[in-house]
Amino acid sequence: MPHNCLNMPRGTAILLILGAILTQGALAARPGDPRKPSTPRPEPYKCVDAGVVVYSDAPCVSATASIPGQVGGDLKREQVQHFLESFDRTAGRADWNGVADLIADDAVIQIQRSPSRGGRTSIGKAEYRRLLNESGAKRRDYSLRRENVEIQMHPDGFRSQVDSKLTQLWLDPGGALMITSQETWVIEPRGGRPRIVIMDVVERDPKPQPPR
Repeated sequence: MPHNCLNMPRGTAILLILGAILTQGALAARPGDPRKPSTPRPEPYKCVDAGVVVYSDAPCVSATASIPGQVGGDLKREQVQHFLESFDRTAGRADWNGVADLIADDAVIQIQRSPSRGGRTSIGKAEYRRLLNESGAKRRDYSLRRENVEIQMHPDGFRSQVDSKLTQLWLDPGGALMITSQETWVIEPRGGRPRIVIMDVVERDPKPQPPR
């Protein structure tokens, strides 16, 4: 404390010290210059883990792949509904290349199976296309049913999360089979059209069915 403060009454000195502390606090809390341009906020990262889609300012710390969001235009609930219908119609006629075309080129596709069938894998669009055509070539009388559909529109207006249960039936060389899966998609506009950018599939083992 300066020498001249020693000659002040004790109460006056305390008030001066408190005043100095409060003044420094007010200066520290003062907002920055409003004329200074703010730094643009980066697009959030998104990842899927066990069927849950997470948006974050940093890449997700998990075994699940993550990719930064990409803005491609507005996305409406009606577009998402029509996209689902188009996807299922395309798959229903066994047009596997057409199904793959509804997925973005940079999509992350994750499939969870039982350990005996490979466990959890993460693949890209090209590998997904190959697997669709490879398995589709062995299937006859293929049909599918999607139910328990929940569509959630993200507040940013550029993406949607779709959760659903998918049941598939077909004739395999060994007989009729049924497989069910719980699916979570993230859909964004790409080139003006909705496309799947994340697909997370939790798939049960196939079950033999009575002859149809």
